[in-house]
Amino acid sequence: MLSHARLVSFILALLVASLNALPISDVDSAEPLATNTTDTLSVGWVSSSPTRGTVDIIWTCTITMFLCSWSVQCMQIPGKEDSRFDIIWRRCWLTALCALGPEFTFQLALGEWASARQSVNDFHASGLSHWSMKHAFFADSGGFFLCTPDFKPIPIDAKQLLYLVNRKYIECPMLSKKMIDDKNKMDVLLRFLTIAQTIWFIATVIARHEQGLVVTGMEVTTAAFILCSFGTTFCWWHKGADVVMPEMLTTTVTMVDILKNAGNDWAGPYHRTPLDFISRVEWHWSLYWKHWINILRKMHIVFAPAALPHDRFENTIWREVKGRLLTVFIIVSFAYSAVFVTLWNSHFPTSAERLLWRLSSLHLRM
Repeated sequence: MLSHARLVSFILALLVASLNALPISDVDSAEPLATNTTDTLSVGWVSSSPTRGTVDIIWTCTITMFLCSWSVQCMQIPGKEDSRFDIIWRRCWLTALCALGPEFTFQLALGEWASARQSVNDFHASGLSHWSMKHAFFADSGGFFLCTPDFKPIPIDAKQLLYLVNRKYIECPMLSKKMIDDKNKMDVLLRFLTIAQTIWFIATVIARHEQGLVVTGMEVTTAAFILCSFGTTFCWWHKGADVVMPEMLTTTVTMVDILKNAGNDWAGPYHRTPLDFISRVEWHWSLYWKHWINILRKMHIVFAPAALPHDRFENTIWREVKGRLLTVFIIVSFAYSAVFVTLWNSHFPTSAERLLWRLSSLHLRM
């Protein structure tokens, strides 16, 4: 809190400094204009020049997109052996993925929101009314570990946790919302500044469009980026950020007994942990993503834990999006691509650039 207070004080100091008087001539005075610079009056505000340079546009757009990409990330809980460098590296490549395709991050967040919402309904149906969206997100991000006498601790998601609770293998953890919030390291000030920056940017773009001024392609790209960023922020609003310490759940039942009692539901070899059979669902997008992950693995770019069982959940577990939520995703994706079409008839330096912009806009809508 002290660092935040110092930062706020610094911002206020800059604001006061910007309002310091600027010496200009007193045009309203009846006295002759003085040639001495000391015989000047001061005003508190002088309007900026209406012109913008290329550097100004690039700087504003880059900062806005970076803030949206970095601050929106709510990563899964890291493994016990992960270093600080490992965590930062994962956040960097997730930020890069968001910058390359913000609709991908929105789809990831929407799938996790759908899973958390279904988890809340399932827990309430089992008589566990204390379970909330914060509990569900905490569980799906690897916040609970199962410790059995014959197996190493493994992360369990919300669906696996409910499976174990319903079969009396463990007691349902009575973790309060305040305890979850205490683990959350979300930088509220950073998120506030990001929201303020994006609102200011959108207002500026709309104002320039209404005044008939030029809106550049980079600004339109940033505006489309912000649209997906708002959706991602909404979906991950209840998800903690930078949580590092999971809760350990101990049982006297062995993993062998849990798998034996599962009967035919347990299909043998697992992908992440032995309890994959409870909650793992493969659908067309998860299979498509797995294809690209295999290509990256051939290039020695590996994001998932190397050893089995995994000691953490991957940040790119694509949970199924279906029904009305699939419609929501399609609408947001269509709106994202439609933003680019607004420059369909705008001026471009060359006809080739205009053609490339139009083809790219059409490709995004497909």
